Amino acid sequence: MAAMFPLFAFITLQAQNPCSPNELIRVSASLDSPCEAYFGTTSYFNLVTIIAQRNLIRTGTLLWQFRNDTVNGVWQNLPATWQGQGTEIISKPDFSTTDNGQYRCVFTDTATGCIDFRRTSVNVKPRPQFSINVDSIVCGGLYLGTQLQNDPSQLLSHCWEPDFSSFPYACADNAEAFLFAGTGCMMVAGTVEVIVTNQYGCENLSFISGLCNLEFLDTYVQLNAPDTIFCAKSGSLEVQRISNALIPASWTYQWFRNGNLLSWATARSIKPVNSGKYSCRVTNTNGCSMMTNEISVTVNPLPAVNLQPSGTTQICTKDTIVLSSGSNTNNSFAWYRNNQLLPQYTLAIDVFQAGNYKVTVTSPQGCSVTSPVSKISVYRSRIQAAGPVVFCAGDSVILQNFTANTATRQWQLNNVSIAGATAPVYAAKQSGLYRVKSTSTGGCISYSNQIDVNVNCRTSGENVLTEIYPVPATEFISIGLAAKNDNVRLCITDIAGKTISDELISAGTLQQYNVSAFPTGMYLLTIYDGVERWSGKFIRE
Repeated sequence: MAAMFPLFAFITLQAQNPCSPNELIRVSASLDSPCEAYFGTTSYFNLVTIIAQRNLIRTGTLLWQFRNDTVNGVWQNLPATWQGQGTEIISKPDFSTTDNGQYRCVFTDTATGCIDFRRTSVNVKPRPQFSINVDSIVCGGLYLGTQLQNDPSQLLSHCWEPDFSSFPYACADNAEAFLFAGTGCMMVAGTVEVIVTNQYGCENLSFISGLCNLEFLDTYVQLNAPDTIFCAKSGSLEVQRISNALIPASWTYQWFRNGNLLSWATARSIKPVNSGKYSCRVTNTNGCSMMTNEISVTVNPLPAVNLQPSGTTQICTKDTIVLSSGSNTNNSFAWYRNNQLLPQYTLAIDVFQAGNYKVTVTSPQGCSVTSPVSKISVYRSRIQAAGPVVFCAGDSVILQNFTANTATRQWQLNNVSIAGATAPVYAAKQSGLYRVKSTSTGGCISYSNQIDVNVNCRTSGENVLTEIYPVPATEFISIGLAAKNDNVRLCITDIAGKTISDELISAGTLQQYNVSAFPTGMYLLTIYDGVERWSGKFIRE
């Protein structure tokens, strides 16, 4: 709000009067403020009033005129912005320096035609018109300055961040430049006001908003833990800002404990493993640094744990192995197998089952640590068939044994060792129960599962079909058979014995029998023409 300083100027000038020796009128001017009106960031009002007084209560007309050159200027009628034209009192709100000059009232007496005029001068002082800008950026913040935009001859004084609760105003700083130590790009935290006053006592208030001072080091250390006493690596110390501004990614950090530099601690957040007083030196993008506050913490150490054996260990069937936590008896223990808690709470446990084992050790202070997983496997030999185990005489099935960590093998048929059968694969051609006796690299002996092989395609009075092609087939199979009758019975089963087709067909169909609808796999077929019976197999691809 602009201060109001009333000023009254009564100026009476002698004028020539050819009609009468007496003066017909007098003219005087008044201003409610010596400073011009101005409407910028803050509004300042001004009102100028000029009064004409008629002598001897004469009757006549009044004409108001103005010239801005008080000596040689040409008189011009006042514009319509003046109120009260043609009356004794005229006024103009918002009077500015461009309106300064001489004003006169020309009076024409109605009765005599005599003309008289008087003039007066009005001169308001300019208000400083200026902008606020950022002069420079330093480690402490932003230096703000003002740039004058009118009448360069003005001599200015400054009142930064005025306190309007007192008069005269209390100022945060009276220098030409002001150090803004706020942060962010916000209307509240980023607004600075200044009152600028010139040598005439005319003032103007302005402000700058949305200042961005993201590099200001308004940092402190925060403890992310419910208490200053905590277990190692469970609480964290983190650098934060007092303001809501984001911390630039380009800032760097160096942590200290008890005043000593920690070479490993260069992140924004750390997890202390030792007690002490922690602080951080933060450096911004401009190379400015600041030490944060200190936080004193007490850190309880984590208990030692060294689960052995580690990694993967294989044991023999029905054997046991001891798992040791590698800790001490002052701690408590929780053992897990495949993430399921075991009813064992000792320093070490005996294990005979395969699984993934781990242990959680807890110190008397309540600090816990969980070991890496120790994988225990039990050596068991297994075999599998690479094809159908039911087939016709003359065929075979490949049996495989690829159990890891196996040193030697011995294939057996009906529990009797097969001479020379010691390879990982064996071609079984006879019916019976096959298994393998394996010895691991650690000396464990294991008998594998058994596979029942059945050679059952040939029966009494039954012929084996050898001409079935193509092998394998995709859409059709052709059967080379000279049947004695035109109609034959065809029965097809899968390798598990499930009937796929059982139908009476013409013998000619055997030359091109459609199998495109069959699932992929091996099939057994039987043909009977009323006299003889044939059997065979084919593969649908």
